[in-house]
Amino acid sequence: MKTRTLVVVAWGLLAGACSEDPGTGTSGTGGSGGMGGGGSGGMATGGSGGSGGMATGGSGGMGGGGSGGMATGGSGGMGGSGGMGTGGSGGMGGGAGGMGGTSSASSGAQICIPGTPKSCYDGPGGTEGVGTCLGGMSTCLPDGSGFGPCEGEVLPATDDCKTAADEDCNGANAACPGSTSWSRRFGSNLMNQTEEKLGGLAVDAGGNVLIAGHYLSTMDFDGGLGLGDGGSARDGFVAKLDSTGQPIWARKIAALNNLYMRGACVDPQGNVVVVGETNGDGINAGGGLKVGTGSVQTFVVSYDPAGNHRFSLVSNGSGSAYAKAVACGADGSIALVGYFTGNLTFGGNQIISNGSDAFVVKFSGDGQQIFTKRYGDASFQAATGAAFDTQGRVVISGYNDNTIDFGVATLAKGFFVARLSATGEHLASRSFPGDATSSSNLLVRVSAGPDDTLVLATDSGDTPIVVDLGVAGPQNGTFFMVKLDGSTTPVWGRVFSGAGGLKGVTFGNNGDVVVTGALRGSVDFGSGTAQTTTGSSDIVVASYSAADGAFRWSRVEGDFDAKSMPQWGEAVGVNAAGQIYVGGSFEGAIHWGDQELVASFGHVGLYSSDVFVASLAP
Repeated sequence: MKTRTLVVVAWGLLAGACSEDPGTGTSGTGGSGGMGGGGSGGMATGGSGGSGGMATGGSGGMGGGGSGGMATGGSGGMGGSGGMGTGGSGGMGGGAGGMGGTSSASSGAQICIPGTPKSCYDGPGGTEGVGTCLGGMSTCLPDGSGFGPCEGEVLPATDDCKTAADEDCNGANAACPGSTSWSRRFGSNLMNQTEEKLGGLAVDAGGNVLIAGHYLSTMDFDGGLGLGDGGSARDGFVAKLDSTGQPIWARKIAALNNLYMRGACVDPQGNVVVVGETNGDGINAGGGLKVGTGSVQTFVVSYDPAGNHRFSLVSNGSGSAYAKAVACGADGSIALVGYFTGNLTFGGNQIISNGSDAFVVKFSGDGQQIFTKRYGDASFQAATGAAFDTQGRVVISGYNDNTIDFGVATLAKGFFVARLSATGEHLASRSFPGDATSSSNLLVRVSAGPDDTLVLATDSGDTPIVVDLGVAGPQNGTFFMVKLDGSTTPVWGRVFSGAGGLKGVTFGNNGDVVVTGALRGSVDFGSGTAQTTTGSSDIVVASYSAADGAFRWSRVEGDFDAKSMPQWGEAVGVNAAGQIYVGGSFEGAIHWGDQELVASFGHVGLYSSDVFVASLAP
């Protein structure tokens, strides 16, 4: 036992002797000696010196451990184990000394090595390296407590649609409002003079686009969906396109005499409804020949979402009945409007005109007549716009050449709008005095918004008129827009001066109103700069704030070959995301920015019209 004791003491003395301060290497103060040794690395581990003091090994361990590991307090831990001390406090003291060694290395734990760089990026996951977004570099702080700011990184920002860069780093460049996503041409692929014209366009809940019109000769769609030659008579077409403009199906409505398509709508279930008129002898839309009476007969045809024929209706009467517009309600109901002479019925109650009177017929979703109404005097009246509001009420708009009475008060000559109950009772009506030239081509379109507000847009001819929209007194112009609140009170209006007109209007899904039509001269649509046609008639598309009518943007697309050929927008719709779909007809060639569309014989300047559909950013 004495021999072992001497060995231990000798080892403690040896540890003290190897420290930088040997004078403090006594067994009683071995800890201090350890601090000296620790500063220079102790013997490899200053901690072993801590075991030198039997009585005060704890203190020695503190010293040895404290400076033991050159820069690593961990080596000091060995000093703690050196305390064999016979006293509880001594041995424990040695252990505590090891802990002291750790704290003596620095004032806090280091996270990184000072000055060390590393890559960094503070943007959302999946955006680094996409578009303009880049990672940066961050450097460890001098005290090693962490990294500094990420320098040189580029984070997502608002995408500027006017640059080619992807500033929001979503993998796609932002589209400027009104810019072209795609455009398509549909018509005859035969090199002969033909006539294909759009009569209606609607967008279903899935974002598919429904188009309807009439054609002479053949009607071709991409993917082999062609419709046969109707001979010398105009036949009708109905086609469903997906959201990229690719045809899904196409159907022919055959007529023994000329047929003209005037409108299309789609209900929430995806059922398609189209309307028009034919010059007698009936139609066949896929359910067999349907024949009515009268010199001109109005028809209603419905297809299911897959293009299967649901029903066909043809009017009966003693005179002529012209369809002008159709609307589909949330419950599948259908509202058909137009004008007629003589008498008119669709199998229910018969109405009799005083002259050329406006009519509205409401059908159930399966084609059953609910009510039929006529409005007018011995002069000319026509209903040319239809809509359903969110409460299922029917809204009609049109032109009155003398007086018109919806059941409450007689309205003077001008443009009118009326709101009817679900059973056809008068709820509200208003006239906008204006002396437009009476014409079967005069249009007053209407769209109902999500809050039951209304917007009217007109194609009232190229002759200037004075119209009072109820917001700024009488104004001189050729065509106009006006927004009405839920009680049919005017909110804002716009009167345009110059040759042109608006044929389609819809509320968008981004707080906007979108219109399309034709420009036949020079018109300022709100930008402060007049836009001028390049041909006899150009397509116009414009967007305004639904809240106050403020101008947002407008586009005019005309004859790309400068051969003075006509083009015009006929109808417009939007999908749930606000994407705009505009359709119409054109002769010659047009270019929406993605590709040139050329009608039959378009490059040689012969008159032959085709149908176009274009998708525009909201």
